[in-house]
Amino acid sequence: MNVLRTMIVGGLVMASAAGVAFAQTTPPATQQPPAPAKPEAQTPAPAPAPFPEGARVAYIFMQGIFNGSAEGKAAAAKMQEFEQQKTAEI
Repeated sequence: MNVLRTMIVGGLVMASAAGVAFAQTTPPATQQPPAPAKPEAQTPAPAPAPFPEGARVAYIFMQGIFNGSAEGKAAAAKMQEFEQQKTAEI
């Protein structure tokens, strides 16, 4: 019982000491942020360079390849059969 009372009193003393210490600190001086500098005239960004000589660009339509090839058609039929099987299980 005495140990508990001592711990409680000691905790209260430490808490009050910390409160006094925080109360004695001086608040920071209020400073106004510096005025933003006026932006100087900026030069426009250069236009992106075109493709170098001889460069080529290709677009691939994968759906058309899958639908047009024999392997793609076989895979689509297999997937459709699998879908029907799973739907029947439900």
